[in-house]
Amino acid sequence: MLLGHLLKLNEIQEIGENLRSLEEVEPDFVEIKLNRDFKDYASKKLDDILQSFSNPPIVHAPEIELTSPFSVLYEAHLRLFTQAIDFARKIDASKMVLHPVISRTFNLSDEALFQMKVEMLEKLREMGESRSIMICLENTAESHEEMMRYFNAVDGLYLCLDVGHANLMGMENRAMEFINNLGSYIRHLHLSDNYGGFSHFWDLHLPVGAGNIDFRSILGEVRKIYNDTITLEVYGDVDYLLIGMGKIRDILRDIEDERQRH
Repeated sequence: MLLGHLLKLNEIQEIGENLRSLEEVEPDFVEIKLNRDFKDYASKKLDDILQSFSNPPIVHAPEIELTSPFSVLYEAHLRLFTQAIDFARKIDASKMVLHPVISRTFNLSDEALFQMKVEMLEKLREMGESRSIMICLENTAESHEEMMRYFNAVDGLYLCLDVGHANLMGMENRAMEFINNLGSYIRHLHLSDNYGGFSHFWDLHLPVGAGNIDFRSILGEVRKIYNDTITLEVYGDVDYLLIGMGKIRDILRDIEDERQRH
């Protein structure tokens, strides 16, 4: 497995904890999280960071509504996501992660909202394919059945399994359900810890081991079908990230040792 570090694009100009962690954690790649103002962004520092890795970066698209029933907003969102894909191509990224988010405040049926998302996802998937960027849809509050509808509707769309998100909006972590039912679509993982809960406010992005998620069981199961990129989405002090990265490396090492014994 390749372990990555999340870098927020708007923080890269700062010389401080965010960049110091790169030197101390020694990730295999970086995942660049874009804010809404990324389109005019150019940075020698970013270029220098990316050149220090042999593995391609991953881009996380801005966390905005995926689409809109209003034509002006729809075109604005499509333009922003197009620019995100172009940014990913510019830095030779291999994958782009995005959320299937759209507000339920719109006076539309669930089916109408779903069809709007599918329309946008099909356009983004086509643009990504033409630029050699794999589009990975990240689970937020969706069940595996809801996510499967996207993959059935849009050929060539893949899954970023967020283990922390899978621990929310239910009585138990649903990561195993995603692995068992959508394993063939997994192309990226996000890891962070939390204590569960029924609100996105409980998406705490804690260090691995600080919450109640059983990473050993989940990673042991996912390793049976997947062996590629994982990003730690841990916020806060560098020491937290160091501890979490060390724990995940230990878990992955144990899993590989066990696989070799069998």
